[in-house]
Amino acid sequence: SRPTPPPGRRATAAARARAELEYLLGDQTAHPVGSAANKAIRARLVERLEGFGLPVEVQHTIGCSFEYAVCAPVDNVLTRISGERDSAVLLMAHYDSVPDAPGAGDDGAGVAALLEIARIVRLQGPLRNTLMFAFTDAEEAGLLGAEAFFAEHAWAQHVGGVINLERRGSSGPVLLE
Repeated sequence: SRPTPPPGRRATAAARARAELEYLLGDQTAHPVGSAANKAIRARLVERLEGFGLPVEVQHTIGCSFEYAVCAPVDNVLTRISGERDSAVLLMAHYDSVPDAPGAGDDGAGVAALLEIARIVRLQGPLRNTLMFAFTDAEEAGLLGAEAFFAEHAWAQHVGGVINLERRGSSGPVLLE
């Protein structure tokens, strides 16, 4: 079902993003790379993007990090809003979590914010530059989704700038207001 902002609140971008986060996380089960819960999060993410009328591609590959000496299967969820130029700004956030946390702050809040940005921008007039969205997988395993995107995906050659929404730190409550 479609996420809705909390009752009694004006539908601000933050309220819509919070509703997206609640929808994506479902029962708040941890969803590390390769888990059934991660697959469910990915399906909800694809559903939301397609619901916005955006074309979705899932980059299924093996991501490797030489820095962390690890490889794993990754499923990056990608979409783009074409601009007048091929030169692109890439907005990124990862949808996997560590094995013992629901991933609301790291990095569900980033994913929810990017969904709201995609929802708003797709309604705007023509863009000068293409806007790409990469919802990466296996970041908690060693940044594997980002490594795979930049190493293998054809879109990477058009990226002129990157904005990565990521949480740092692990104390205190997660707030999306």
